[in-house]
Amino acid sequence: MKLLPIKFIDRFATQANGLNANVLKGLHDSRIDLAELQAGTECFEV
Repeated sequence: MKLLPIKFIDRFATQANGLNANVLKGLHDSRIDLAELQAGTECFEV
């Protein structure tokens, strides 16, 4: 499981209809979540 910052989860909740599996996979595979974790952002496991 990847950890994603709360702000990304909030965005997913509001834009879920506009996202598809490829977009979500791209975000999961990106380093954005790692950068936020290193910055100390509180995260949820998804």
